[in-house]
Amino acid sequence: MSGETTYQERLERIQKAMRCEPVDRIPVIYQGAAFSPRYMGMSIAEFCASGEASANVTLEALDRLSQFGTIDGINSAPVVRITAALTTQWLSRIGVPGRDLPPDSLWQVREEEVMTHADYDSIIEKGYGQFLMGYLPKVIDMGEFQEFMAWSQTMAEPLTHKYPEHGYVVITGAVGSIPFEFF
Repeated sequence: MSGETTYQERLERIQKAMRCEPVDRIPVIYQGAAFSPRYMGMSIAEFCASGEASANVTLEALDRLSQFGTIDGINSAPVVRITAALTTQWLSRIGVPGRDLPPDSLWQVREEEVMTHADYDSIIEKGYGQFLMGYLPKVIDMGEFQEFMAWSQTMAEPLTHKYPEHGYVVITGAVGSIPFEFF
């Protein structure tokens, strides 16, 4: 069966399940970012350092796991430098394996107060986007952030397309826990 045919079957299964319609089996959606490199013998540091490596090793893990049962999709395929991406989501400093932590440690939030009560007023006054650009230098080196953004703008989409080519549905957004966008 071709990747496209497999993809369409899996997408239909996921969408039917979301609509609470009968399905041939419950869809399986993978969400094990840190599992993939460990399962495939890659260090967590290498996984964090390279968006391409993280995408490729996750795809290899999915293909390998599918030998034991079908995985229909993946929640937010890792196609970015995960620690930079998490910094922008969590608004916290992240300890990076291979740089701040041992190479096979999991990335870690550095538990410290960075955001203040005044920052909430700034969000209301300036809007979130403008606030974020002023806030990010508190939690990430801006050179690293700009490199992450430039890389993401050129490489994230081509790497994301690799998953459907292998038949996996990529769920890229959610409202609460309900996915709404598929790749």
